[in-house]
Amino acid sequence: MEAAYLQFLQPSRAMRMVPITMDILIAASHLRATTSLKLPDAIPLATAKSEGCESFLTNDKSFVDNMGVHIALLDQLDLT
Repeated sequence: MEAAYLQFLQPSRAMRMVPITMDILIAASHLRATTSLKLPDAIPLATAKSEGCESFLTNDKSFVDNMGVHIALLDQLDLT
């Protein structure tokens, strides 16, 4: 299981790791103040938005689709 997660987290066309900057933290605090998101959820969304992501993949239904990026819920994806 650990190897599968480590493989999944490797940089790819679909995912890359970026450092959390002060600008991202400020954007996350704005999301926290203006939405129902808690700060631990706002940080990755602010990061995605700052990197110009078109979609944000999550399984957390507290995200809504009007946050400036398309929210894709895992359980709503057709993976067949």
